[in-house]
Amino acid sequence: MAQIHYIGVEFGWTDIDLFVDISDQIANRIKAEALYQSQGHTTQLAHQRLEAFAGFAGWWSQTGYAEPFIRMKAMSSNYLTVTENELKIANCRAKSSWTGSVNLPVERVIRKQARDDRREVGRPRDWA
Repeated sequence: MAQIHYIGVEFGWTDIDLFVDISDQIANRIKAEALYQSQGHTTQLAHQRLEAFAGFAGWWSQTGYAEPFIRMKAMSSNYLTVTENELKIANCRAKSSWTGSVNLPVERVIRKQARDDRREVGRPRDWA
């Protein structure tokens, strides 16, 4: 198995190393959890629980709603990755001038920084 992920509900927030944006599925999650009638769930309880838990995880990860996970093993890569969500957040910050004036699109800045970082750890220049 390449990687095992544990749901992050029983861990501290500083231990969580992966958030999955579930904003587009929150209505389905509420409906599904409301079906746990034997556990005392109702639609209202499911809504409140997900608003509190997935809403907080979403706030923490800068998305609408999210689920937290912890990886069993540390992730390794030949380069730094930037997710689609990270690019959206960075572009929003650049447009709101939160990061100051930006002359290049944020995606190019991030990719340039990743190339520079690879060079610093001894990667040949032709890898950039």
